[in-house]
Amino acid sequence: KSRRPDAFLMAEIYNPDSYRDYLHIGKMDALYNKVGLYDTLRDIICYEHSTDRIDQVQAPLTDIWPQMLHFMENHDEQRIASDGFAHNPHYGLPAMAVSAHLNEASVMVYFGQEVGEAAREHAGFGSPTRTSIFDYIGVPAFQRWVNGKRYDGGALTPEEAALRGYYCRLLSLPVEGAFRYIHGYNREHTPYYNDKVYSFVRETAHTKWLIIANFSKHDGFGFELQVPPELLSTWDLPNGSYPLVDKLYGEVQTHFHREGNYGHMRVDIAPLQTLFFKLEEEKNEKWRMKSEKWKVKSEKWKVKSEKWRVKSEKWKVKSEEWRVKNVAKRMSLGIWWKMKSEESESSQLGILIGVVFCRDRIHCALP
Repeated sequence: KSRRPDAFLMAEIYNPDSYRDYLHIGKMDALYNKVGLYDTLRDIICYEHSTDRIDQVQAPLTDIWPQMLHFMENHDEQRIASDGFAHNPHYGLPAMAVSAHLNEASVMVYFGQEVGEAAREHAGFGSPTRTSIFDYIGVPAFQRWVNGKRYDGGALTPEEAALRGYYCRLLSLPVEGAFRYIHGYNREHTPYYNDKVYSFVRETAHTKWLIIANFSKHDGFGFELQVPPELLSTWDLPNGSYPLVDKLYGEVQTHFHREGNYGHMRVDIAPLQTLFFKLEEEKNEKWRMKSEKWKVKSEKWKVKSEKWRVKSEKWKVKSEEWRVKNVAKRMSLGIWWKMKSEESESSQLGILIGVVFCRDRIHCALP
């Protein structure tokens, strides 16, 4: 390490009392988090232990979180999909999500884990459930990904390909920032939140990740996840409602609501599902400002609409006045025309009478 400061040294150590000596004296870069996090997650998967234990085993390591190495499989441990562990690779997905993004620790994926390698072969020296490091033997699920040295996953089953897709999505999420406790607060204050679920926050100055994992193999849960008031008070987030979409698959949507010191969001989570919601203060502030601008514009349009309504009423009154005037005018014209007509008829009668008299008296003047 003195000659090559850029060398990466990882220690496989299972004695927590010696962790800091290995880091500060031994110059190790990372230590296996086996007897704490791995063992706890395995007990949750296999024996349905309480998720409350996750916070309990993590608390003593607060100062060395970035130097811990998280994993769910390695050369010593049984494969998740093996009969000695979970029997099904999907049962380990919530644990893998927590391992990968719980805090600033590194995470390791053992080859074949991402395609559900079950290690069922009898290698000779080693026993099934582990991929032997002592025997010359194949790793079938991983070999299907290798696919005759094409390394394209062409021989994977649909289930294996989907599992690898999950791992790719999970490990590509840009989760960052400091870990914040919210699980214990929700266990005490949130109805229907229980010890089959685990939640935590990862935060930077402007980004908050709210992450919820459901370890139950059969049950889904619904609850109003809360952010503790003491944590919420440090967020530069105005009162309001903020739309959120799960960043893992983009299918689950919800809203984060802040009302003073009360911050909450509706969570409906399926069995073995992990949800990743990203709350961005800058974007939400821009969204809030846009919302305010639209509100102002809406008020202006409301005022204009009221003005047009008043004008419309005035035009309606004027129209009625014109109609009345028009009727009156037509009526007066009709009377005047009738009178004229009567006068005209009278004068024509006088002419006709005159003509008759004239015809009797002056024959030569008539046609």
